[in-house]
Amino acid sequence: MDIYPEDGGVKQDPVTQNDVTRAVAEAMSARDVNEIKTGLENLGKKFDTFLETLAENYVTKTEFNPVKNIVYGACGIILTSFVLGLFYLISKTK
Repeated sequence: MDIYPEDGGVKQDPVTQNDVTRAVAEAMSARDVNEIKTGLENLGKKFDTFLETLAENYVTKTEFNPVKNIVYGACGIILTSFVLGLFYLISKTK
């Protein structure tokens, strides 16, 4: 077999080339499948950790409603008193 034929290209046996291509493709797909499996396992572990952290560190909506109502009420009182104070100052100057 001539490695360097006259036309400048590399001469290869097509059966050997197909075998090598097939072997490389199988090795890559097996490696990719293993990487995907490992990645999914790691993702599952991270998601479980996230759910545990979420349950421990954050409040639910029902636990937050009383706090929200108090804050909204306080803001409403402050803004209402500010607007009424402006009305009083405007009416006093006339």
